[in-house]
Amino acid sequence: MVAGRGSRTRLAGSLLKVVCAAASAAALSLSACVAASSVEGRTPPSAPTAVVNSPAQPAALFYGSSGGAEAYAHPGGLVVAGRDNYRAREFRDVSVGGGSVLIYIDAIIDNAHGRYHDMLINASGCGPATSRWPGGYRVSSAGFLNDFRVGSVLQGKFRCVLETMVVENPHMAGFFADDLGSRSWFPGIDWSSFPDKAGYRAGAVALTQTLRSVADAHGLLVMVNG
Repeated sequence: MVAGRGSRTRLAGSLLKVVCAAASAAALSLSACVAASSVEGRTPPSAPTAVVNSPAQPAALFYGSSGGAEAYAHPGGLVVAGRDNYRAREFRDVSVGGGSVLIYIDAIIDNAHGRYHDMLINASGCGPATSRWPGGYRVSSAGFLNDFRVGSVLQGKFRCVLETMVVENPHMAGFFADDLGSRSWFPGIDWSSFPDKAGYRAGAVALTQTLRSVADAHGLLVMVNG
């Protein structure tokens, strides 16, 4: 019997499968496998490639003393300045040397230490004093949970505080927003029984959007620790 065109193609594919298996067993070239796959119209699987990680970016937090920050004064270097040391000479040196300086901001806890947190929490040129979240949640030894719900006083003041930070710190490359997440991980809050999860999430999203808006307007970075 003479095989038709379709039968010959299937026969060729079957024969090449045998060749492929034999070649694999003998650790020969994979060309037979490629040919078999081509005959049947399938693309042969690509060989796995190793993942090569890029070098880690040198970075450090300087919440207290700024000593040592100058070691990051080079392209790729990243430092986070604290609540009250952000104008130190070392941070300006980092910026001049090509590194990036982020300034700390925490809108979630009512800790008013530092100029910009004092502006945000207490009455200032940016607006009246803020309030605590209803229920008075003490999140940790650092303080209580701010009322940062959408429409709150804090939400209304936040952009003004961020813009002030930008104006007063030409060496800054962006913001380091602490404790900002769509849910609470504070030890003082039982999230399973927290009564307004949706309000917490919506407020956190709104704060993030304000951060992103101000950063985009000035070509800055936003790093979040939620």
